[in-house]
Amino acid sequence: MEDYTAVSKRSSRLALPVLAWFRLTHVFQKVDQLSAEHLRGWGLSVAQFDMLAQVGAAEGATQQQVAEALLVTKGNICQLVDRMERDGLLRRCQAGRTNQLFLTEAGRNLYNKVIPAQEALITRVFSALSNDDQAQLQLLLRTVDHSLRNFSLVGETYMTTQAEPSTITWVIDQSHSSVEFAIKHMMFSTVKGRFASFSGTIVEHSADLSLSSVDVTINVVSIDTHEEKRDEHLRSGDFFLAEEHPTITFKSTRVQPVNAERFNVIGDLTIRGVTRSVNLEVTKTGTGTNPWGSQVAGFSAETQISRKDFGLVYNVALETGGVLVGDNVKISLEIEATKQA
Repeated sequence: MEDYTAVSKRSSRLALPVLAWFRLTHVFQKVDQLSAEHLRGWGLSVAQFDMLAQVGAAEGATQQQVAEALLVTKGNICQLVDRMERDGLLRRCQAGRTNQLFLTEAGRNLYNKVIPAQEALITRVFSALSNDDQAQLQLLLRTVDHSLRNFSLVGETYMTTQAEPSTITWVIDQSHSSVEFAIKHMMFSTVKGRFASFSGTIVEHSADLSLSSVDVTINVVSIDTHEEKRDEHLRSGDFFLAEEHPTITFKSTRVQPVNAERFNVIGDLTIRGVTRSVNLEVTKTGTGTNPWGSQVAGFSAETQISRKDFGLVYNVALETGGVLVGDNVKISLEIEATKQA
């Protein structure tokens, strides 16, 4: 730990960011003033908007987590939650010794309206700047971010810190994971199968979970329904055409947090060369350290697709009516992933 005097000797590293912030003050003041006036039109204070935005982006977060994210005291957060609960915008759910926060229907409706409106307002403010001012603003912000990234103010002293990584990359451990599917057979029974070979990564953004991503590749030839002749048929041109399309891929396009552990992961699923957007309902089931000292995380995911959407249209009509193979395919994943060093 270094006191302020010691840190201030490195004026070449800190003076420019301080000057930069002074030059940016008038822009931010204008944004703050217009934002506050705009929010009053929605019947919200700045504090209420901050709460609405934080809970809306991470429903299910604890009251303490929200307080830390908003940099407010425990007493202030309680008063703010009480007020917004009385206004019908928030609801609290008891989870052990903590309160989890969720938006009500009215709160969600307001969130869906006021967030885009605020973003549009801020965009207008910055768009009104000249091209030179915008370029200078971007340069100054990058300079401030770079120079202050490794400093945090603690009490009356500065402490140099090692910046925490903004992302964690989890690598799927195939030996402790499964990719399974289920489909109707003869209209009334269910056949299940799995893919034995697959790989992928999950990039988790700790600061903003919506920026997280998923990338998975599945080896089609590894399909296993416990019947070799059926597996050979599934690899053929009637179904997966594995010779020409040996892999199934999923690449996320956006992540929508539901709460601290649950997410909707929307992405492009490609089967037999056909790509469709699907929604994976994902739950982060936990984290821990394995006996070999590696940090691991667990994830469960489910989705349902129409095989016909991907060109898998083969079927046989039954004499009694109906068809041999169902259309809807339920997909489930149980993933254990290891933190990449």
